[in-house]
Amino acid sequence: MPSLTSGADRLLLSAGDNMLGGDISEMVASAPVANVTPVAKVTVFPDGTATIARIVRRAVVRVNKRNVGVTPLVLRHGARVDIGRHRFAYDAAPMSEPAPRRLATTPVASSNAVTVLLAAPVIPPAPQESARSQPVSTPLPPPLALLEVTRGKLAGERWRIDRAVSTLGRGVENDVRVADHSVSTSHATLLLKGDDWFLVDLRSSNGTHVDGHRISGERALVRGSTIRLGAVELTFTPTASRRPPASSTRHVAGFAERFSKLW
Repeated sequence: MPSLTSGADRLLLSAGDNMLGGDISEMVASAPVANVTPVAKVTVFPDGTATIARIVRRAVVRVNKRNVGVTPLVLRHGARVDIGRHRFAYDAAPMSEPAPRRLATTPVASSNAVTVLLAAPVIPPAPQESARSQPVSTPLPPPLALLEVTRGKLAGERWRIDRAVSTLGRGVENDVRVADHSVSTSHATLLLKGDDWFLVDLRSSNGTHVDGHRISGERALVRGSTIRLGAVELTFTPTASRRPPASSTRHVAGFAERFSKLW
């Protein structure tokens, strides 16, 4: 089960939305924000991946020193999460402790942002397994699409696309990390809208190309489309139709709407 860690204390994150801060039963906030809306949200998906998004304009939320806005940012194991003046580490590994203690926060650099204290919900210990119980491995569902590098030093490398909104770039926070110096930290985004795939350039330094044409915004993709991020060339292959979770579909609509206002 994923968690946020500060020192020796951990906050367990359950599947679904986890609100950070605010006067709600799942979390405990410090006195200055005891009666206000939560400042951030961590969403844990069934496949174990997690995202974080800011939900209060005046709050400062950062992941690895990168500001987080209303667009969810993927959390990677070991990521440093700063909320106001307090720092946490994201742990994607399962925990062995039966229940967490109250989470103590660690002050970081001074800020005018709201100050938030969090505490983990009380979780009863798991029942002991019988001597005959055996672990059951659950096979991964088929991906929504595949990306394969066809040219460059990364040729042959492949990635599964399991979400309707997947970020591409050199930074570790991306869903698809393309470790090449010609690729921007946040280079492009893959979007699934209905049954159609689109690629959105994020104003990358060396450009995004689809089938030989540089794009400036959104471009539709088909089976076998050639994508070039900087100097890295990839082939896009959608797989058999598999509908993403409803939460991902709702996120795509808002994401595409925000992007349409930029172009």
